[in-house]
Amino acid sequence: MEKSTHQVSSHLPLQQFVAGAVGELERLHYSRRTLARYRAVWRHLIAFCHEMSLEDQYSYELAEQFRTAYQMYEGECLNSRQGWRRHIVFALKVLEDFARDGHIERTVTDMQKIQVPAPMSTTLRDYELYCRDRRHLRTTTLRERMREIAIFADFLGSRNITFFDQMPPADLCAFVTSQHRLAAKSVSRIVSDVRGFLRFLLLRGILQQDLSHVLPVVHVPRDATVPSVWDPELVIRLLEVVDRTSPKGKRDYAILLLACRLGLRASDIRTLTIDDLKWGNGHNRG
Repeated sequence: MEKSTHQVSSHLPLQQFVAGAVGELERLHYSRRTLARYRAVWRHLIAFCHEMSLEDQYSYELAEQFRTAYQMYEGECLNSRQGWRRHIVFALKVLEDFARDGHIERTVTDMQKIQVPAPMSTTLRDYELYCRDRRHLRTTTLRERMREIAIFADFLGSRNITFFDQMPPADLCAFVTSQHRLAAKSVSRIVSDVRGFLRFLLLRGILQQDLSHVLPVVHVPRDATVPSVWDPELVIRLLEVVDRTSPKGKRDYAILLLACRLGLRASDIRTLTIDDLKWGNGHNRG
């Protein structure tokens, strides 16, 4: 990937530092609309720095103070003049990357450049069939999961690993670290997908030990998503309309029950296996 030919110091005056970040986005051919969103956040950051009489240069502490002062709170409705606040989290993350690396890279992976090592291809096809026929994943979910696994396989190939049973635990952590430019929520989803794939490799005997626990836990900030509470009557109505006469309907009903009655998160439900169920602790209510 093309990188900038110069390094920009975060010790420059804040306005000059931001101008360098804007130049990086222009180099990467970001759309005019996207550039306007970043510029709006960064313009308010500069104004905040001056209003608070803070040191005139970028720092993580400045970004955190700005985030705390202007981040959206639960249930808040923004008017047209405050719309820039929706983009604070990611705009600040881009600045943090720029301060650390001296350049900015697009977070979208060009899948045409992804190369899965040939010996891994059959395993990936088997996993895709397993997710479709045994896990009954929706087409869009399956496509996204296989995309992440292909990126994982390409990463291993870049480290001269062509068989899944060759990968050392250290490379699993290195893969997660390589995703640092993504938002925490995205990294958490990727880790969950890779963890499920590692369990599949163990199930098929390709791995001799469970490596899923080696993957680090990604902590998603509490304000990354807005929590919601559903009215009990609405939950009952939702469960009643599920068609439980088909295998897909029964699956959907079970997922809803896990979420509504046990409070499991989507990531927990997605990685749930038969082995996680403690049948011996159940009670037959006949």
